[in-house]
Amino acid sequence: MPKDWSGKTGGTRRMQQGLIVLLRVVHLPVIYGIMGVVILFYMLFRHSTYIAIYHYFRHIHGDNVWRAFLHTYIDYFHFGQVILDRFAAWAGQEFRFTFDNEEQCMQVFRQQEGTIVLFSHVGNFEIAGYYFQTHQKRMNIVAYGGDTATVMQNRVKQLGLNNIAIIAHSDDMSHIFQIHTALTNGEIVSMAGDRGLGSQKTVSCRVLGHTAELPQGPFRIAAAAGKEIIVLFVMKEHNYEYRIYHFPLHVNARLKRTEQVQDLAQQYADCLTTIAQKYPTQWFHFYEFWRH
Repeated sequence: MPKDWSGKTGGTRRMQQGLIVLLRVVHLPVIYGIMGVVILFYMLFRHSTYIAIYHYFRHIHGDNVWRAFLHTYIDYFHFGQVILDRFAAWAGQEFRFTFDNEEQCMQVFRQQEGTIVLFSHVGNFEIAGYYFQTHQKRMNIVAYGGDTATVMQNRVKQLGLNNIAIIAHSDDMSHIFQIHTALTNGEIVSMAGDRGLGSQKTVSCRVLGHTAELPQGPFRIAAAAGKEIIVLFVMKEHNYEYRIYHFPLHVNARLKRTEQVQDLAQQYADCLTTIAQKYPTQWFHFYEFWRH
């Protein structure tokens, strides 16, 4: 993860708490409309993040100048929507979910063995935690632990209702032991496959036809654990609707460990490419993701 990317939700604690109160009485699409105007000013004053997304459309998707600018604005708008949706969920508003291959995925969750779920910063994975009912076994989400108090408190409270716990990344790497314990106990561990936490070691993969560096850690953990591995994407369809996509990953036992890590990372990159092609304006990496 780039040094200039904090991963922290914007706004003061008072502003965030006020937004939750507002969303209890105001329809979400109204807030979307206001946000659509504010985004233009945000793009103007956050030039580095704007340029990164512009390059994504201009050079990765091959858009012309004006189409790349339009898609950059839409990408920002979708990002604003998914952030607002999280606050709306904390305010008690409900969302509808459609799940591709739901039974196949739930079979994995119901088994006694531990399970690894990889997600990405595409779409809105967190909101799925307000949909999943994992009372049979605990789900543990490895997450950045330095967000604002309002976000962390509401996140822990809301996810806790569905037996989902947060494993906060720590500089002393103690979260690695928590991951191991959870998997040993037959629980679900979910972590991002597209951004690293702690270690700077990476693995080169092809994403959308271009070389990118993915964090090595999640795939090394997955290869060593010997557990079922799936990738989940939660993509916004309409105002109150999301679609969840499920992809299984497979560890090739005939490969050496370093080759297994590379192979898993590329499988994940292929899934990421599939979703990014289908939902190009829900790409939320606001920094230069590709090597060149």
